[in-house]
Amino acid sequence: MRMSVRKDDAGYSPHAHNYRAYLNGKLLDSCFTADEELGIAHVNRTDENGKVLLNKSKTGVLTKMLYGRVEIRKI
Repeated sequence: MRMSVRKDDAGYSPHAHNYRAYLNGKLLDSCFTADEELGIAHVNRTDENGKVLLNKSKTGVLTKMLYGRVEIRKI
């Protein structure tokens, strides 16, 4: 299953906010797209305090992809 909160993503679902993504059993914060079959989770980058990081021009959020065993669970 693929689930995303981004409307431009193939896995977009208006109900995605009712799900949580886990990577290797650990809950992911700031995850906006998760794909169980590909084993990829897209997350917003955060600092040590959990604050979302912006790019240098402060026009967008920095993101990263994480790889492993991805699980999507309904809350």
